[in-house]
Amino acid sequence: MNPFFNSEEEWKWEADHERPKGGAWGCYGTTAVDTRQPHGGSYDLTATGSGSGCQPVIENLRPNATYIFGARAKVGTSGDPASIGVKNYGGSQVSSSVTSTGYTWTTVTFTTVTFTTGPTNTSASVYLYKDSGTGAVWG
Repeated sequence: MNPFFNSEEEWKWEADHERPKGGAWGCYGTTAVDTRQPHGGSYDLTATGSGSGCQPVIENLRPNATYIFGARAKVGTSGDPASIGVKNYGGSQVSSSVTSTGYTWTTVTFTTVTFTTGPTNTSASVYLYKDSGTGAVWG
């Protein structure tokens, strides 16, 4: 997913598919870490089945702080629903649709969502999710 966060402190989290930081990847359904569609490294996250995805927990966030979570992700088949999002941070779940289908990562749109942690929340669950359809989603 190669996600990032951005706040007043410019705090960043760099994903590493082999050694995730901030907790386990929390993958479910038909997902894999492989080398078919990597960007910014050697590995990518691929979800191929309906209802598949990964949801790592990011820790050490500041309470009442605004963050931007972003990921470069793409779908294999135009129109197949997929999304990135954030939940369990002290507010309502936020998400954004993944609609890019570009063959090369330089043509793929960087998708973002903004969220503000609650008054006592110091973690958030970020996710890449494939709703349905026949194609894959990569991130």
